[in-house]
Amino acid sequence: MTDNIELPLGSICAGLYATGMGIIYWTILVPEAIYSAREFHTTDLASDDWRYGNKGEKVAQNPAACLSAHCTGTWPKGLTVERFDEILREIPLEVPDCEIGKVPRIACRVWFRKTIRILAEHGFLKCARVDELQVELTEIGVESEKAIISGTGNALSTSPSTANKRKV
Repeated sequence: MTDNIELPLGSICAGLYATGMGIIYWTILVPEAIYSAREFHTTDLASDDWRYGNKGEKVAQNPAACLSAHCTGTWPKGLTVERFDEILREIPLEVPDCEIGKVPRIACRVWFRKTIRILAEHGFLKCARVDELQVELTEIGVESEKAIISGTGNALSTSPSTANKRKV
């Protein structure tokens, strides 16, 4: 397993984690140092209800880390982690209108997709095609999870997403 996973400082990243059950856990990461990040996420652990949270995460030392895919070039000047947290905390934990009929309920992936859209609306990142971003990250996450489960390593990626480079 890779022990020295370097995160791109000054960026907003997708943090995907292996669950070992073929399910990927989706989060937003804001690197605070090259080996650690503030993780913004939703969870239903210890409860049947989904709730928002954030915590510090030593990504390089997390054996369940699948990948961290770079979503944007730079952290906006003047934006504080506290304000970023406020914006994400205000996102309703419900299926967005554009997802009704596509997904049965709120889950970390649904929240992640909604969050990417809202961050793009605020100008914090460029992602006109959330569906393509999800496909790209899922492919990387599945391969990473296979590597983790087989013990052959951690295929962490910190490359910019190609979905963000496509024109609307």
